[in-house]
Amino acid sequence: MSTKTLRKRIALVAVSAMGFGLVSTVPAFAANSTGTTSIGPVRVSMTGATQDTVAGAAVVITPDAGWLAADLTLDETIITVSLTTAPSAAGELTIAHALYTAQGAAVNDVSVTLADDGALYSDGTDTATFAGTTSGLTINANVAGTYIGTIVVLGETGGETLTAPFTFTTTGAVASFTFTSDVATSIASGAVTTTVTVKDASGSTTQGSTVDTFALTASTVDAAGATAAGTFASQIAAADLSDGTQAVVYTNSATASSTSTLTATPQGTLGTLGVKTLTVTTTAASSMATAVATVTTSATAVVAATGNVAAPSLTAMNAYTVAPSQTTVTFNVTGLTAGAAYTYDITATPVITVNGSAYTSGADTAAIASSTGTATFVVVATTPADTNTIVLDLNTAGTTNIAGQVNATVTYAVPVFAATLSSPTATNLTTSGSTLTYVGSIADQFGNKLGGATVTATGTNTPTTSPTTSTATTTSAADGTFTVSLTPIAATTSVSTVVSAVKSGLTNAITSAAAHVTNLTATGVAATLVLTDNDTAGGAALIDNVSSRTVVVAPAVRTTTGVATTDNWVSITPQTTLPASIVSSITATNGIRLSLTSPAAGTVITTAQTAAIASAGGTTFYATPTIVGTGVITVVSGGLTSTFTLTGTAPAAPKAQIVTLTAGTNANGKAAFTVTTSDVFGNVVAADINITMSGAGYLSNGFKNMTLTTLADGTNSFDVISDGSSASGLTATIVAGSYTAVSAAQATAQGISASIQSATASVTVAQPAVVAKSAEVIATEAAAAAAATAATAAATAAAATAAANAAALEALINEAIDMATDASSNADAAITAAQDAIAAGDAANATASDAYDAAVIAGDNAQMAADNADAATVAATAAGETAQMAVDEAMNAADIAQMAVDSADAATAAAEEATTAASDATEAAIAAGLIAQTAVESADMAAEIAQMAADSAAEAADMASQALDAAINAGTSADAATDAALDAAAAAQEATTAASSAADAADAATAAALDAVEAANGAKDAANAASDAVAALAASIATAFAAIKAQITALTNIIVKIQKKLKA
Repeated sequence: MSTKTLRKRIALVAVSAMGFGLVSTVPAFAANSTGTTSIGPVRVSMTGATQDTVAGAAVVITPDAGWLAADLTLDETIITVSLTTAPSAAGELTIAHALYTAQGAAVNDVSVTLADDGALYSDGTDTATFAGTTSGLTINANVAGTYIGTIVVLGETGGETLTAPFTFTTTGAVASFTFTSDVATSIASGAVTTTVTVKDASGSTTQGSTVDTFALTASTVDAAGATAAGTFASQIAAADLSDGTQAVVYTNSATASSTSTLTATPQGTLGTLGVKTLTVTTTAASSMATAVATVTTSATAVVAATGNVAAPSLTAMNAYTVAPSQTTVTFNVTGLTAGAAYTYDITATPVITVNGSAYTSGADTAAIASSTGTATFVVVATTPADTNTIVLDLNTAGTTNIAGQVNATVTYAVPVFAATLSSPTATNLTTSGSTLTYVGSIADQFGNKLGGATVTATGTNTPTTSPTTSTATTTSAADGTFTVSLTPIAATTSVSTVVSAVKSGLTNAITSAAAHVTNLTATGVAATLVLTDNDTAGGAALIDNVSSRTVVVAPAVRTTTGVATTDNWVSITPQTTLPASIVSSITATNGIRLSLTSPAAGTVITTAQTAAIASAGGTTFYATPTIVGTGVITVVSGGLTSTFTLTGTAPAAPKAQIVTLTAGTNANGKAAFTVTTSDVFGNVVAADINITMSGAGYLSNGFKNMTLTTLADGTNSFDVISDGSSASGLTATIVAGSYTAVSAAQATAQGISASIQSATASVTVAQPAVVAKSAEVIATEAAAAAAATAATAAATAAAATAAANAAALEALINEAIDMATDASSNADAAITAAQDAIAAGDAANATASDAYDAAVIAGDNAQMAADNADAATVAATAAGETAQMAVDEAMNAADIAQMAVDSADAATAAAEEATTAASDATEAAIAAGLIAQTAVESADMAAEIAQMAADSAAEAADMASQALDAAINAGTSADAATDAALDAAAAAQEATTAASSAADAADAATAAALDAVEAANGAKDAANAASDAVAALAASIATAFAAIKAQITALTNIIVKIQKKLKA
């Protein structure tokens, strides 16, 4: 044991010993106290090898009720702290208390370890107080970890002790911080509480060091862009962060609809954490023009008081009566501006709380309306008494109310029971000597029923004869109801009866029911019943029981007077005689509204009655027609019945207020609709209506919108025309000039329907029905379809064959052209040979020797010419054969064309059969017939072209024959040349002796040669003509072939169309 601890314990023993002599003064019931502790964050962190300096963590002890100020003597108080658990043996706590500095010779021991307690002493001069025994103690630690121990407070020597255990785990250095506000929106100049909290790495609240601070700044911009900043109450100092958190109030901008950006900037060792910002706004003030306060009622404790002010006024107040047992009252506010600020106050006689918080009566309190413009105030009163009041003023009692603002007040009232009659309720008439029965109930002003009360009916008889009164008693049932009967004497003509009740134990007496008068006659029927109206215009009779009035256009007010037929209401006064003023029961038909309140001030119509209204004898009632036409008012009084006929006439300028769309027939691609317009009472009204549609189809005018006018019966019709591929949407809207609106609120107040300016409908237009086909029809259609298909196939095949034949024909024609060209070339060769023969003759005539040579050459050339002539003959023969082949192919084409004709005939026959089966097959067969006809025409054309080809081939043959003749002539010329050569050979022998004669002969041969040249040129011209004829033939054949191809293409297109139609 250390010397320090030993000294502390000796001192405690000595102090205790000094108190032994005082034991007898300690009360027998004295006992030591216990408590709990709360310790702020205790930070242990290091910067290098040095521990960071932080303020001591505050310790707060919560003692039990036995710890009293009497347990304290200022110069004897000791606080002892001990440890039972620490992170290590080196773990040490340092304790301090500003009010405990020393005590006599004892010096504070501020160090606490597992081995050594710590103690703080007060000598009375350091102003130790009782509060200091539970607060003011601080703790620091030197090693991170968990500490567990006990705090013992000795109030005085030998006195009681307060023992409180503690435990805490140290926190680390600041690693982050938060910056928050209690609200995001406040009223102008409203208080916003901002809070800075520093956290260690684990997220636990920790302490700032003794040099750590925060700077708080604000910048504000209003709706106009101007600056209008609010202010912070203070900055955050290092001492403020000893517990790790500090709240500072920011007074928001005085400008409504402004936005403030608040910034917290860490300083000291926290600068690296960076700044944090948050945004708060000021909201505009709420309008009070529609603000209304009401109180939640209760079936047994809270009721609306009579005479509540509902209309807007500067003193409007909804008043309620509350039983003292109802300590909680809920005020409900509506009509505030959503999210806007307002200031209210509540003035209360009893002590109250508002929404769970203490409230000082009459305190002006700022608030913000909800997003729906509502507010709720739950007020709890402490022991409310009779006549106490609680008043909610939505803009404070010191401010004049805004027009439209309705406040609320509750008045506490002790329950008072009262007897009331439910039957009879007004003066009535019955036969003399009848038993009079009274039915009623007993309840307080909050609706609480009273059973077990003694109920007495006391009737005062007229005339005053003995007995002057008649009485009867009964007892009220558990639900407060009662029935009591009495029988007056026969001479009585009227009885005034009062029903009263008593029950012991009630604070207040039960209020009696109002007196009721019953008239009695021998018959029980009045002498007369007269209905007097106010028909004073135009000298109309006032007692003819007939009148007419104009139906009002809702929601307009009725006329201020009701004396003319152009007014909206009539007043009727029923009155009986002998006796007079008997209660009346009144009903009406045809939508006539009845009321006991005069509409003379120009009020709106009253709601429709659901049962007969009862009018006291001689009391006027008021009737307002709503339906155009005649209605009957029936008045029953004194045993008599009288009727009054009231006719409603249409207003001068009626307005449509309800439109409906009614679907009619829907078939064959057309849907019928009827549009109907009326006023809210159901009277038909002619009006202009805009009709619009969406989706498939169009309206009967061919467009998707139209305007129509309903007729005198309030209806008109139109059609929707559509293929039914999708739904068609319709909207019918009454145009503004024909329409007067009735709001939901107006409809509720007047017992009418709200207006409906637009009506919608949707329809999918039905298409023509498909009739089921019989088996025979199906078979016939199938046969027709098969025939049509076969016809189409045959036509297609015929077209294909014709196309193939045409192609073959084209090939043959091209081959004939080639052969003709070869023949022309051979003819040219023959001409050339003839020219060579003539040249040879010329040479023979030159000299004898040359003539002999020329004769030899001429013989050779002649042979070549003969050979060429033979070749030309062969070519011409071949051309003739080719032409014959062209003729044969043309004949084949004619045969194919005939096949096409036969196919067309077959298609025509099939089409005729299909015609008898179905219209669709008929159309297909007709189309096939058309195609077949086209094929016939195309075949005819092909035949014509073939004929043209045959003719052209014949012409080619003729030309070839001419070329052959020319070649034969050339051969003849060659023979002649040969004979001339022989003659020249014979003459050559003579030429030896007659050279000059040879020269003459040569001249003659030259002339003959020139003649031969001219003959050859003629042959050449003939050959060129033959060539031109062949070219012309080729061009004609090409043109005809192009026409054939065009016909084939058209035929193919028609076949494709037929196939598509058959597939469809």
